[in-house]
Amino acid sequence: MGYSQEVSYIVYNNPIAGFSITIPEDWEISTGTEGQTEIAIDDSSGASLLYFPLLWFFYIEQSPEYYAKILSTALQYAGGKSIDAHPTGRENEWEVIAYMNHALLGEMRSQWMIRSEGKVNYVIAGMVRFAYYNIFKGDLDLAFRTFHLIERPTISSFLEPTEHAYRILLPYGWKWEGEIIRGTNLPGFFVWKAQSSDELSGCFTSPPVSFDPICPYTASDKICSTLVLQELRKKVPDLCLEKIHSLPRAAEYYVYSIKALVSSVNPRIDKIYADYVGSLKGVPIRIRTCILTYLIDSSSLFGGNGYWQLMVSGAWAPIKDFDNLYSITRGVQTSLSVTREWKKQQEIYVKDVLGYKSSVFEETNTEWDRYIRQVESISDPDGGPSQEVPYGPGTIMKDLDGKMYRIPSNQVTQYSGYGWKEVKTP
Repeated sequence: MGYSQEVSYIVYNNPIAGFSITIPEDWEISTGTEGQTEIAIDDSSGASLLYFPLLWFFYIEQSPEYYAKILSTALQYAGGKSIDAHPTGRENEWEVIAYMNHALLGEMRSQWMIRSEGKVNYVIAGMVRFAYYNIFKGDLDLAFRTFHLIERPTISSFLEPTEHAYRILLPYGWKWEGEIIRGTNLPGFFVWKAQSSDELSGCFTSPPVSFDPICPYTASDKICSTLVLQELRKKVPDLCLEKIHSLPRAAEYYVYSIKALVSSVNPRIDKIYADYVGSLKGVPIRIRTCILTYLIDSSSLFGGNGYWQLMVSGAWAPIKDFDNLYSITRGVQTSLSVTREWKKQQEIYVKDVLGYKSSVFEETNTEWDRYIRQVESISDPDGGPSQEVPYGPGTIMKDLDGKMYRIPSNQVTQYSGYGWKEVKTP
């Protein structure tokens, strides 16, 4: 794979997870099964470790020095070597560097920055194949250097109600709707929408669309002005395509990763961001979508047509405050975390279909479980059951219905005026 394509850098603010970071524009962010935030050019497939760095972020309860020590021990038991744990010289910050040999990928370099900001402790970590470290050293250094915590809105953890398949973090007052769809080679796909109470801001994931070979493959930059626009106009009739931003390096990486795993195929993949503008309830809005079209083998079947797929997700907000609100909507979108129980059910389903009888990752997932934190359990001072509250900065308060939230500390007086009570924690 060539690395000649230049990409811009963006400041990515995620108020829902509570951090800001500067990364290449074609890197994606999502929430892993255990609640940690994952950042990579292809965060969801696991193929990132082939060539690109993979970053993690998660909150911890321990101090940086103490966590650096237990992390070093854990890495040693996991087969790490040349483990170096040391203070960086900056206040309340430790660094752990370790190397590990992977059976297929060779030597991997991991770097863990463990910090305190105020009274909040967290980890930002990165892993990359050592052979590619120098290529991405600048990206990693920039990410570590610019990463910092930011204020979070009042949010709660929402559990998908039908199968308890996933959790998602929603700002106070937001509504959710969704379903899990299944089909051939699709054991489970989450189709959902979350939006503010006034419906003027929100985000969504659409169902995947599969096209028959008689329909010629259409790249993302073409289908965004036809089929995608037609579907979006069902909700916003006056919608128009404003601009397209291609992500060629991401598309190239997908192709390269697939060919590295299955050399006999010749995939075609296109990925873009497309902005649309229109009006909702009389308010000018912008919808920013991520559109991916892919054909796994463009060299076979009907001269390179074959069955091909369309994936669309996006977020919307009023144009006048789009930048600020888009950070929140995108944060909601990337907060989706598959529950361990549902993931196990899907693994069993896939094993039954494919005849597999074991999972090589199960032991690893269990080993790391105690290190990953996304929510903490808070005791009810009034004698009710404990409740899970998103971890991070802020003050915990209980509303009139007894539900607990973590709110920005500078809004305590405002919520006290609503009758909410502050919950004291140790």
